[in-house]
Formats: sequence, C-alpha cells, structure tokens
Amino acid sequence: KELKQNVLRGGWYLWDPYQFIEKGQGYTQLNGLDINLERAIAKHAGYEIHFEQVAWKQHLADLAAGTRDIAAGATYTPQREKFAYFSEPYREESNSLFTLKQSTKKLIFSNADEFLEKVKNTKFKLGVVDGYVYVDPKINAFIANPENRPQIFPVDNTYDNLEKLSNGEIDGF
Repeated sequence: KELKQNVLRGGWYLWDPYQFIEKGQGYTQLNGLDINLERAIAKHAGYEIHFEQVAWKQHLADLAAGTRDIAAGATYTPQREKFAYFSEPYREESNSLFTLKQSTKKLIFSNADEFLEKVKNTKFKLGVVDGYVYVDPKINAFIANPENRPQIFPVDNTYDNLEKLSNGEIDGF
C-alpha cells in the first residue's frame, strides 16, 4: 500500500503501557507511551506515522528490509545497528519472571547465572517474546542457543505468554 509523502511506516504490538488499543464509549484508538512519543516527534519533524499491528520479530525484519521506517522501544544491539539508527535511550527497563503461584517449579535465584542454571536443570519451559532483547546478554545467549530450544517458547507478545502460562503450556515468562 502506497503512502503519501511525509508519512512514516511504523508498527506496533500489544505491550502495555507502551503500545495498546484503548477502548471507550464509541471509540477505539491506538495509544500508549511509545505511540504518543512517536507521534509527537514525527509531528515536530513534519511527519505522521501510519501504524500497523505486527509481531515484534516481523517489525524488526521489516526495518531491516526497508519496508518499515520507525520502531519504538527497540534495544540497541550491534546487529540491529547494521540496519537502523537509534535515538538516545528514553527509558530504562528491567526484566521480571512471571510464574503461577501454585507452580511446582520454584526458581529461587539472585542473578542471571543462577536463573539460567535453574531453568536448565529443572527443564523449565520459558516463554519469550520472539525478537526481544532481554536485559542480560547471558539470557539472550541462552535463548539463542539451539541446545536450549526445547525449553524456549517464543510468542508474538506478552499476552500470548500469559495465555500459555494460564493454559499450562509454559512454566513462566
């Protein structure tokens, strides 16, 4: 689909509070911290953004292929720098592990090394957002390692992870 001049091709996926659909009486709109920031910056530069819902991994592939122009919330990596420019960081994040309270696989750890050891030793089924870069490089390496593939369950967004956890398909995310 061809867009008019001064329109950037963007994307979004469910990631509260950064990107989400807001529903009210008689309206539905794309909203969130990232969405509002992107719109404000684009407007200041004389652009608007056309957003399409897309999985994060596909959004990254589209940026690399040149079929999308902009993404918010992307963590810098040397690999991504080969196809994208990055702004100064505008927020900091941490990662948390979510499990069911009644889970039989209790992971007690105080750092990434202990976490990964427990995941491996207990055959913990770990849900991840496909294409996401987690805070600790050791966790990213673990996820990328083909030997660990039977324990890694990639999905398009956190809501899919929550559904898999609720259905007992994963032990945590």
